[in-house]
Amino acid sequence: MARGRTLGVLTFLSTAYSGRHYGTAELAAAEDLARRAALTADNARLYRDAQRAVRLRDEFLSVASHELKTPLTPLSLKLQVLVREVQARCEAPLAQRLLGHLDACRHQVKRLSELVHGLLDVTHLSEGQLYLEREEVDLVVLVREVVARLQSQAERTGSPLMLEAEGPVVGQWDRLRLEQVVSHLLSNAVKYGAGHPVSIRVQATGARAHLVVKDQGIGMEPQMLARIFEKFERGVSERHYGGLGLGLYVTRQTLHAMGGTVSVESAPGKGATFTVELPLRQSPAAS
Repeated sequence: MARGRTLGVLTFLSTAYSGRHYGTAELAAAEDLARRAALTADNARLYRDAQRAVRLRDEFLSVASHELKTPLTPLSLKLQVLVREVQARCEAPLAQRLLGHLDACRHQVKRLSELVHGLLDVTHLSEGQLYLEREEVDLVVLVREVVARLQSQAERTGSPLMLEAEGPVVGQWDRLRLEQVVSHLLSNAVKYGAGHPVSIRVQATGARAHLVVKDQGIGMEPQMLARIFEKFERGVSERHYGGLGLGLYVTRQTLHAMGGTVSVESAPGKGATFTVELPLRQSPAAS
């Protein structure tokens, strides 16, 4: 029996010809064996149910993310059309107010799109379908482009991005996925930077590229450092910071697919330092 449920029966037989008889000691051993068998069977059932639940969850996320992605592209295009119409047809005071509302709408659509793409990446990773399109990429140039795109947002939060680069640092990587990794690390640093500057360093050492992103923000408890790279995990309370807890999981899996790694050092109130390492050349095994 396990948790009040009868899972099966163990039967022990002896015959008159065997000359064997079961006594108190054998009964105790049989009961102990039954308990162990019940525990094993119950654990196997729980594991099977958990695996089924995970599979159903992943299937739901895959369907939901594709369905959510479908209306986002036309919605974004319609907002662009509205912006042009307002600029061309409306008087200055009205145009300014409407453009402010439209800019807020575009920001929210962009945020929703990023969340949906995160879900899609997770489903692709779960299904082993993360495809890479390798090309020659200068990591310094790529990081400069991401910094330029995020700088105004960073300055508004009081966490300007300070880039130190020894370049060029050129490798064979997937440009779009590497840009996604850099964007997520820098956005996180700004988000949790608590109004302090964020430093970024790019350099090559031997046959590997290094990207170090360091903020001076809220930091994390030591026990969280190993968990934050798992699915749906986060280093801070979800009540105070948004997101699905997928960004760092996707980051680690993407870098792993390119032969790289990501690590973190942090302490409460002392910020966090994320270090990315990537091979400059594709290994024969990954080709």
